[in-house]
Amino acid sequence: MKLLIFVGLVGHVFCAGGFGSPGSIAASEIPDQVIEATKQELQKQNLVYTDTDLRAQASNVQRQVVAGYIYKYTLTLNTADGGKQECTFKIWYKEWMNFVQVEQSDCKPAGIVKRQLGGGRHFLAGGVSAADCNSDKFQAPLQEAVRHVNMMSNSMFHMTPVQVTKCTSQVVAGAKYTMNVDFQQSETCMNDKDHMTSLLADCPPSNSATHTDHFQCTVVYAPWHKTQYETDCKMVQTKPKPKFGNDGHDLCHGGMFKDFQKKHQKFYSTEEEEKKKVWYFCENMKTVRMIQEKEQGTAVYGATKFADLTEKEFKKYVGKKWNLIKNTNKDMKQAFIRPRSIPESFDWRDHNAVSDVKNQGSCGSCWAFSTTGNIEGQWAIQKKQLVSLSEQELVSCDKVDQGCEGGLPSNAYKEIERLGGLETESQYKYDGVDEKCTFNRSEAKFYVNGSLSISSDEKEMAQWLYENGPISIGINAFMMQFYMGGISHPWKIFCNPKELDHGVLIVGYGVDGSKPYLVKNSWGPD
Repeated sequence: MKLLIFVGLVGHVFCAGGFGSPGSIAASEIPDQVIEATKQELQKQNLVYTDTDLRAQASNVQRQVVAGYIYKYTLTLNTADGGKQECTFKIWYKEWMNFVQVEQSDCKPAGIVKRQLGGGRHFLAGGVSAADCNSDKFQAPLQEAVRHVNMMSNSMFHMTPVQVTKCTSQVVAGAKYTMNVDFQQSETCMNDKDHMTSLLADCPPSNSATHTDHFQCTVVYAPWHKTQYETDCKMVQTKPKPKFGNDGHDLCHGGMFKDFQKKHQKFYSTEEEEKKKVWYFCENMKTVRMIQEKEQGTAVYGATKFADLTEKEFKKYVGKKWNLIKNTNKDMKQAFIRPRSIPESFDWRDHNAVSDVKNQGSCGSCWAFSTTGNIEGQWAIQKKQLVSLSEQELVSCDKVDQGCEGGLPSNAYKEIERLGGLETESQYKYDGVDEKCTFNRSEAKFYVNGSLSISSDEKEMAQWLYENGPISIGINAFMMQFYMGGISHPWKIFCNPKELDHGVLIVGYGVDGSKPYLVKNSWGPD
C-alpha cells in the first residue's frame, strides 16, 4: 500500500527580534532594487550625471541586518557640467515584500567638507544636561527611538516603550538626546507602518508580557538634514551572564578544556594537534560568549562535543547551503490548512510518532534524516506502527542530491518515488559514507506517492502539525554548534532565509514565550 507523505519545506525560518551591526560588502552585492531606488532619488534631486554603472562608483558599502537590510554607501558621480558630486545613501530593503525605502540621501560637491552626522561628527561645545523624560521636547526623540527599534525588530507585534529613564540633552550641531528605554511586546498593535512610532498610550503591552528588552538610545536632531534625525539604539544585557555550559568557568582555560576532553572522550593523535584544538576551543568560547550575551530566550550555549571544531570542520555535520532559488518546492502542491483551534502545546513524541534521536556523524546527510523522520511520523500516525527507516538508502541511492555533501528533502521525496520505496534501518544500515547503492526494491516496505508544501506562517504550521504530523524544515545551523538546551531566541542575523544549511524535523510546539517549536536533530542523543 502506498502512503501520501506530507512535507513542509519552510523557506523562511523566522526568529523574533534581532539586532546586528553593519558589515562591509562588495558593491556588486547591492541589489538591483536598491540601485533603482538610488537612481530615482537622484532624479528627484535633479542631479544629472554621466555614469552608467552606479555600482562602479560606489564605495564604503555596508549592509546591516534589520527587518530586511539597510544598505549604506557613497557614490562619487561625474556630473554633466564636468564636475563631481559625492552622494551618501541609506536605503531600507525588504526582499520578501518587494519593499524599498530611501531613509537618507545627501549630495554635495566632491571635496567640500560638510558637518557630518556620522562617525566623525564635530559638535559645538555644550555640556550634557539631565532632562525630564516626560517633557514635550523628549516626545519626538522618543518616537524616533521607538521607530528605530521596531524597524530593527522582526516581531509580528509592535515593541512598545513601557519605561523611559536617564534622559539627557546636549547642544551639538543640532541637539543630541540620550535615554534608556524598556520595551515590551504589544498584543494590540502590529509591527507595521501605522504603528511604527506609537507610544504606550496607543499600544499597551500584553497583560501576560514577562520579557522586557532594555535599550540605550541616542537621537541626534539636525533640522537642516533631509531626514532630520539620526538614531542609534543598542540592546543592554541586564541578566547575569550565565556560566557557559553550566561548567562554572568563564571563557577558556586549560582546566576547562580538560573537562571538555573528559566529558566528550576527545583524544588527539599528536601534541601539535591538541595544541591546535585548544586554540580552536578557546576561540569558540569567545563566540559562545557573544551568542549568549545576545540571547533573548532561555537557551544556554557552551562547550558541546563540537566545541573543538573549526567552522569548516563543523560544516561536515550540516552539509551545503540549501539553494532555495534553484531547488525549491515549487513543484509541490500547496497544502490546504483548515483554520481551527488547537491545543496550547502538542508533542508527537507523546503519540508514538517520533523515533529515537539518530546520529548522522560527520556525513552531511541531515536532509536524509529530516526526510525519513517525516515519513516515519506519517506512517506511525496512519498505520499505527512506528518504524525506523533507512537514511543510508538516500545517501547512497538518491541520484539528485549529493549524499554526504548535502541535499534537499524536496528532492528526496521524488527520489523515493523513483526508487520504488524505502527499506528499514535494520535492512539498510547507516554507514555515514558515500558508497555504492545496494537498495533491494523487492524488500522495500514503505512507499511515497506524493508530497505537499506547507505554509511558512507559524500559526498555520502549528495547525498543520497538530492535524497531520511532524514537518521537515531547514534552519541556520551556526548556533547549533554550541547549543546545549533551552528556548532559542536568536538575533535575526542568524535567521537569514538565504542561509539555510541544516535539515531537521519539527515534532511539536510549546507554550513558553511565543509558542516555541520542538525540533528533532540528528547529532545523537547527547
